[in-house]
Amino acid sequence: MKEWIKRLADYGGGHAVIHGGLAHASENQEVALQRLTERLKDLNDYAESHQIDLLFENQIPDKLNYTHIFPSSVKEWVEILNNTNTKACLDVAHLAVQGDSFKETVEILGDSLKSIHLSDNDGLSDLHLLPGEGKVLQDDALDYLEKVNYQGPIVFEVNPYKYSLQDILQHPSVTNF
Repeated sequence: MKEWIKRLADYGGGHAVIHGGLAHASENQEVALQRLTERLKDLNDYAESHQIDLLFENQIPDKLNYTHIFPSSVKEWVEILNNTNTKACLDVAHLAVQGDSFKETVEILGDSLKSIHLSDNDGLSDLHLLPGEGKVLQDDALDYLEKVNYQGPIVFEVNPYKYSLQDILQHPSVTNF
């Protein structure tokens, strides 16, 4: 990871997104959280020394509770962000599957929100649909982000087998934003 961050800095990149960690069995959650926090702090220190913002992305929890996926809630995510001094990459589709409010989460994250992965879904699984083609992004998230003066990147995280580049570029959410 450090080599990757160094290369990113060499190419003039500004941020790197890290997906969460995992406790292979829920019983080991505390040990895994401690290990994740230590490693994330260390990696963030390295990233900062190369002028890279390290962003930690929210994840979809294992609803069967066989494993514990970090972060498994907005509360846990914010605690990890605070404890590791990392910034937030909000995956809107993950948040929807988790059942949390987009607007409330954006408000909670405040200035720590540095990047957004945007896609729609049915609220049950991470389908990577264009905005408005699922059930989650019916009220316009992009209008809300403009209202709160969000300045970071918005990455459309859509299914490349379902959509062509032309489909994406002609989509109203792209042309209107």
